[in-house]
This record gives sequence, C-alpha cells and structure tokens, in this order.
Amino acid sequence: MFAKRDEKNRPRRTLGTAIKVTAATAAMVGASLFATAAPASATEGSCKGPFWGWFQQNVCLVADMGGKNVAARSQWVGRVEGNQGSYADPNVKMEIWGDGFYYANKGVVAVNVNKWVRDGTNICAAETEPSGWRQITCIAIHVP
Repeated sequence: MFAKRDEKNRPRRTLGTAIKVTAATAAMVGASLFATAAPASATEGSCKGPFWGWFQQNVCLVADMGGKNVAARSQWVGRVEGNQGSYADPNVKMEIWGDGFYYANKGVVAVNVNKWVRDGTNICAAETEPSGWRQITCIAIHVP
C-alpha cells in the first residue's frame, strides 16, 4: 500500500524549495552583475617609433579602458587619443578607429568614444605625413 503524504510537511518543502531557487537566482544575478561591473578605468597606450631617418617621429595611441562585459564579450572604451608623441607637426593627418568608430584630424585626435567594443577587435591610430609616409599602432581588445 501507498503511504499517505503528511500535509504538515508539504508547505515546508515548498518553502524550502522556493528559498533554494531564490538563493540560486540571487547568486546568478549577483555573479552576472559582478562580471559586468566596470572596474576603475585603466589607461592603455601603444607607440611606434622613432623611425629611422626621422628623429623622434612616431605615432602614439592612448585609450581609457573601462570594464569588461564577459557575457557580451565586449569592453568599455572611454577617451581615445592619437598623437605624434614628442614630434608634433600640426600638418600631419592623425586618425583613430575601432569597432564602430572613426575620427580624423590634423595634429592630435582626441575623442570621448564612450562605447562597448567587441572582443577580437582593435583600437588603432595612424599618422600620415604630407609625403604619404604612414605609421600605424593598435591596442588589441581581449575579453576572456
């Protein structure tokens, strides 16, 4: 014969299960928020040069990088600047670009990009001399 269920214990099991499910859900949400929370910004940079024949002629890229969103495989990028380092010629074309943005100017390019960029892409800066000589440097975006 089948044993009868004890009705006194039924609400306790349901409540216990509800508590476990709620706790597990809270843990997943908390872990998700932790994974996407932006740590303090870090500035990353990359320079190429000086190049042979041109004293202190180089191209530099500086980017303020924010948090990484592991779930979306992307990283926050704030301010990006492309410059010529210690050699500053206002006639030189400077460009910066990355995942979904492109800016150009003469001398220095500094822009608040303020967007998420995808893993596996790059942020780059290029300097193009009036003679046509072009130099490029990049920072790789990597989200584990």
